[in-house]
Amino acid sequence: MGRFDCAYALADTDWFVRAVERFPAAMLACYGVYNRRHNGNWSNRLGSARMQREIFEIVEGAIERLYKPSPRRTAWKVLWRAHVRLRLLWTLRARLRTRHAEAACAVWSQLAWGTGHRLPGAVVRAGSAVIRWRCMRRQPEFPDARHSVSPL
Repeated sequence: MGRFDCAYALADTDWFVRAVERFPAAMLACYGVYNRRHNGNWSNRLGSARMQREIFEIVEGAIERLYKPSPRRTAWKVLWRAHVRLRLLWTLRARLRTRHAEAACAVWSQLAWGTGHRLPGAVVRAGSAVIRWRCMRRQPEFPDARHSVSPL
């Protein structure tokens, strides 16, 4: 597997993905960790967008390693990227509903630049301005921060 890639905050996730590529693994049907959510969570705000970016890169790397250049690799990438875009849209919706402007802008940037294509910078800046304006003028739909998190 090699060493942990310290460029990732999720270095252990990258390592486990590489391990599963080489060795059989089983998924357990129960949760091994309870994750407490509150308004101050790093992962509930900007950290979630960073984690989503890293997961995207980790899975893209796995697809590159597992499939030689072929229509099959292209199909997996298209499906994966469509899935990511849909999940990011859901996350953006949740961030808007809870008025987490900075987190919503981070998700918007990931959607615009980090899913295999890049929108023009002017479009991204305009989208961020609209997000900030919308978050300033609305009351949160959910007072509980847990409703703003939607991981990939």
